[in-house]
Amino acid sequence: MTTSRLSRLWGWPGPQLRGLWSSLTSERGIRILTIAVLIFGAALRLNRFLFNRSLFIDEAHVAANLVGRQLAEITQPLSDFQVAPVGWLLLVKLAISGFGNSEMALRLVPLLSGLASLVLVYPLSKRYLTPPGSLVCCLLLATTDPAIRWSVMAKPYSMDLLVAIIILLIAARTEWRGLSASSVGYWAALGSLAIWFSFPAAFVLAGVGLYALQSYLAPRGSKRLIPLVAVFSTWLLSFIVLYEVTLRGMLEVDYLYEFWSSSFASLPAANPQAIDAVLATMNDTFRDPVGVLVEGGGAALYLLGLVALSIRIPQAVVLLIGPILITYFVSAAGIYPFSDRLLLFSVPTFHLIIAAGVEQVSRGVARLGWVPLIALVCLLLYSPVRLGVSRGVHPRGYEEMRPVTEYVLNELRPEDGIYIYYGAAAPWRYYLERYGAADTQYDLGTMSRENPNVYREEISWYQGRERVWFVFSHVYRGAAGSEQTIILRELSCLGVEVQSFEAPDARAFLYDLSEPSGNCGIK
Repeated sequence: MTTSRLSRLWGWPGPQLRGLWSSLTSERGIRILTIAVLIFGAALRLNRFLFNRSLFIDEAHVAANLVGRQLAEITQPLSDFQVAPVGWLLLVKLAISGFGNSEMALRLVPLLSGLASLVLVYPLSKRYLTPPGSLVCCLLLATTDPAIRWSVMAKPYSMDLLVAIIILLIAARTEWRGLSASSVGYWAALGSLAIWFSFPAAFVLAGVGLYALQSYLAPRGSKRLIPLVAVFSTWLLSFIVLYEVTLRGMLEVDYLYEFWSSSFASLPAANPQAIDAVLATMNDTFRDPVGVLVEGGGAALYLLGLVALSIRIPQAVVLLIGPILITYFVSAAGIYPFSDRLLLFSVPTFHLIIAAGVEQVSRGVARLGWVPLIALVCLLLYSPVRLGVSRGVHPRGYEEMRPVTEYVLNELRPEDGIYIYYGAAAPWRYYLERYGAADTQYDLGTMSRENPNVYREEISWYQGRERVWFVFSHVYRGAAGSEQTIILRELSCLGVEVQSFEAPDARAFLYDLSEPSGNCGIK
């Protein structure tokens, strides 16, 4: 069957629909669709923000570090093994100082960062893609779950995303060959400030540096490099100050290296194990934070888009892939984990290159008619878009300690004992203070993942007591199973469950341990 016959077979059935198709695929129609997609992405973020779920463990740790501090104390090391840029902490502190200590105030800066990212990704994508490609890029950032999720969490990753887009957009618009004095001052200030608001901004700036140096590959004399050297020197000086003020203390925390030990990248080598490790890292990266699965064509579209951009605008490739390549090698050196949320800053460039791949595939399929074209685009984008839209339209709770804490406080009697599982400690403390019950007496459980018998010893504290509360959240599941299950199994033999309250990923149980109900042991 010839292409013309295929086109007639899949063509529009009538002139009215043909006219509609022409309107939608015109430059103005695609621009309207793109703006609609961005507004939809903003609505998804606002809906999840207004859902106002409880703080999960990491957010509660951030809150604990900010609520009781003065602005002058923001540069001091954070407790509970938390790390965050000073500039971001300052903005969040200003938010809770102005709007009160609440979940929404703590998440306001991430939300605004996510919304601003939607506004700025459009002009960034238009520099490298056709209008339909720009539409695909904006659709991915607007609707993929990781980008939405971190826009409504009190963590700095949404700010990382925004800062990266700002730097890339301005870098693409800068005439690097022959920087004016004003441009030198502008870039010196921008880069020096950026790393105080986003740690991975250092990788983005390094990529920008490589991109700028391309302009000086032609033999034009070393004097033309002086403006760049001035800019880079200012960035380096700012980084040295940042290192001394905050980063040095963070890098000396052994727990952080232990926690992220499995997340450092491996350099490819000649042995199969090293190659498998690199492929596994890439697969994980496309799943989260990029949000486009490898098995769904993410890697293939990325490679196709990268080739297409390399042919069409080779200079831009350094700017687009330089930051993530630099991050990978820094991670292989054991300095920065190459994993999920810590890579959120790279998502716009991944989406942009994937959109370039979709462009290439669509050009070939478009010759067959509108039905195969729409079917292909829907097939490629369904998987990444579905999850983000579903969770944006129907938000769900996660580690909902707020209702659990309210329930326990409402039911609490003076003689009651309270045991707080270690994973629930941070949000429990936060909500006790929020509800004016900070003086409530409780016992904090020990983290003993290698020796569950420690939990048996802790439970024995309460034998003979008639009312004891056990509160769980952020429960660890190891080879022996869920630690909550292990503890409850022991409790069911030492006493009787009186009542319970359950919320998503958080639970409270009241036990009567006045008389044993049987014999048990933790195995």
